[in-house]
Amino acid sequence: MFLAICETSASLATVLLAKRVIEIIGIVVPIILIIMCAVDLLKQVINPDEKNYSKLTKRIFAASCVFFIPTIVGLLLDLVGTTDFSATRCWTDANASTIEFLSKQEEAEKEAEEKAKADENAEAKRKREEQNRIREEIRKENEEEAQQAGQNGKDGLVIVKDGVFYYPCDSSKNGTAASKGSAPYGYVKPFYDKLVAFTKAAAAAGVSVNMSTTECYEGIKGVCGAWRSRSSQEYAWHCYKTGSCNNGNLAAAPGTSRHGWGIASDLRFGGNYSASVAWAHAHAKDFGLHFPISSENWHVEPINVKCY
Repeated sequence: MFLAICETSASLATVLLAKRVIEIIGIVVPIILIIMCAVDLLKQVINPDEKNYSKLTKRIFAASCVFFIPTIVGLLLDLVGTTDFSATRCWTDANASTIEFLSKQEEAEKEAEEKAKADENAEAKRKREEQNRIREEIRKENEEEAQQAGQNGKDGLVIVKDGVFYYPCDSSKNGTAASKGSAPYGYVKPFYDKLVAFTKAAAAAGVSVNMSTTECYEGIKGVCGAWRSRSSQEYAWHCYKTGSCNNGNLAAAPGTSRHGWGIASDLRFGGNYSASVAWAHAHAKDFGLHFPISSENWHVEPINVKCY
């Protein structure tokens, strides 16, 4: 294999240029020397006494040498040739057809290389996307496991397991300090999380649905829409039975209200009231919620509730 100088179209183009220059010299210089010899001969004829033979001989010799330059170059190239480098072949390959062939070959190789690189990049991108997809699936699985783990367990006196809210069948503890959940406003945490997701979805839908943020502490008489103390529930029951307060609104008997376990909320609807109520009732089930009291379109609880 000969040196890389003979393997690229650019290198052979340079050698070809050198060949053209030598060819031009081999033609032009002898012509000039022949003309000068003719002039010397003419001078000799005109003036026989002038000795121009020596000058004429030198010019003829020089013209001969220049004329045979390509042959001399070929002989020299053969002399410098080695096993791995054929200078003669390099000189011979320096022609238009070989250069064109190499140029097309180099272009094809470059296109193949670019395609291979593009394919490699595409494969690398596919692998990255696949790895990202797998990581995302793992992340979601971990989140779901963590969320499920967070949805299970005991909060206040309510036990949550697999989406079911278990509250004590013993009503004597309803509305006591021990029955409050750990979330804001006395809610049981899994129920509170459902309310947060529910109200955020409502806002995204362009309606106003909000959980109650009022809770009644033990000993306070009043009607609260979040966790409700026993005394507050007794007050609400009194108002319902007598009609003398709280507009006589419907109320559960003391000890039976889900508010007393932190698993009920009286929602507040804003903006377009009718649209907000309609959206809430249409989508509550998507969040594991429902409206169990037909006369109270604001009272919401978890769907699955049982006592233990």
